[in-house]
Amino acid sequence: LGKWLAVKENASEVERQEAKGLLRSAIASGDQSVLLALVRMELEDPQRQGTAELESQLAAWQAQGMPQAKLGWIALYRARGDYEQHLDEIRQSCETWLTEVSDCYVELATVYRIQADEDALKSLLVRLESDYSSERVPPAQVKSVARALAGEGAGEPRPEEAKHLYETIAPQWPDAWAGLAELVRDFPQLGEGEQVVEYLEKGVEAGSSEAAASLGQVYLNGKLVPAEPEKAEK
Repeated sequence: LGKWLAVKENASEVERQEAKGLLRSAIASGDQSVLLALVRMELEDPQRQGTAELESQLAAWQAQGMPQAKLGWIALYRARGDYEQHLDEIRQSCETWLTEVSDCYVELATVYRIQADEDALKSLLVRLESDYSSERVPPAQVKSVARALAGEGAGEPRPEEAKHLYETIAPQWPDAWAGLAELVRDFPQLGEGEQVVEYLEKGVEAGSSEAAASLGQVYLNGKLVPAEPEKAEK
């Protein structure tokens, strides 16, 4: 229940506090699987004043022998902006926990990209596809890895690998078509404006509201294809 409330859209402050209480109770009873959910809630709290209290809590959990506290530190590094100063630590922690924590796919893809470790990245993507095929990893997680490979950030972007991941999940995850369109816009070497429209049309056909909104904007601004306000409105 705590996990569900933690990710509930438009959750009230009462629900957020209830979620935190439930997650803390779970951790106190020995369930480490909720630790990351609680850390993310603390970091996303608009009332949060700095990270000193969370740092102290993570250190205490780690001292109590909770390995997942190391993964909490990773989320904290992102929030503090010193992620790249801890790459080796992040790599070691996530390589250890990858089997149990699918979030580590995104972290390892980010680290391998920054470190330009071609062999490690190739092996990671093979494993990701295998885990996705066997339904151990959801399509949303694959999408997050694709964004980590081609989005802004340090290291050489990997649009070809990101494109392959989007294509892999598109049959089950309609919003992936919008991801493909965005990828082509950001990396013109992957296709022309017509390719963007084709991807978005496939997304609309598959029921993606994200693709529909993007396609409407394409027809509205008239940059990739001639402007057609009526199509945009539709």
